[in-house]
Amino acid sequence: FIEKNMIKIKVNSKEKELAGEMPLSEYIKGENLVSTNIALAVNGKLVPRQEWENHILHDGDNMIIIQASYGG
Repeated sequence: FIEKNMIKIKVNSKEKELAGEMPLSEYIKGENLVSTNIALAVNGKLVPRQEWENHILHDGDNMIIIQASYGG
């Protein structure tokens, strides 16, 4: 039995362990986040929504999820 290469990333300063490298879009779906209400930055750089499918999360990445809130 060969173990998949687990990776560790930080999401909003909390360490997370993932089953392996994956696109941002897959991570968002797995976390049940509403993609229209968030912005993502990886390693200090904003990743445009149209690039989420092709931007791969790697071991050691530091991601910030910014959620929009409505109201007043």
